[in-house]
Amino acid sequence: MAIRAWCAEQDWKRERAVVFLDPYGLQVEWTTIQTLGDTRGVDLWYLFPLNMARLLTRDGIIDEAWRKRLDLLFGTHDWKARFYKPRIKEDLFGTTETIERDATVENIKEFIEERLRTCFHAVAKGLVLKNSRSSPLYLLCFAAANEKGAPTALRIAQSILGD
Repeated sequence: MAIRAWCAEQDWKRERAVVFLDPYGLQVEWTTIQTLGDTRGVDLWYLFPLNMARLLTRDGIIDEAWRKRLDLLFGTHDWKARFYKPRIKEDLFGTTETIERDATVENIKEFIEERLRTCFHAVAKGLVLKNSRSSPLYLLCFAAANEKGAPTALRIAQSILGD
């Protein structure tokens, strides 16, 4: 909420900013990301929490409150189609349709990068940050909103991210 108010107060034709989003949990709503992209003057570093995958159950039956939180986090309902695939299984008794979870780290990474491209002029390939046991914790993302400055900003970000 404060970020959206701050964005509204600035003259983005004359000003530029770099914003670092390091959320605690899943609080950052996609409307905040959209607001930052709409400025056309903000470069964004976003530490996206990959632990959101724990909300994605194996069978696709997700609590209503969790579904709403994921909708706000991604800014779309499309996450369900992206992370759950229908599968047809044939056996001696015929065919059955099941839902299979496809929420790999790579799939989540690609989805977030695609979503960022809907708001920003350029998006770098994100860096998966892992803990000491090699479990993925965060995806460090970079997105540039300013068309003129995006190529330079993207080159710098990719050198930092290791691409």
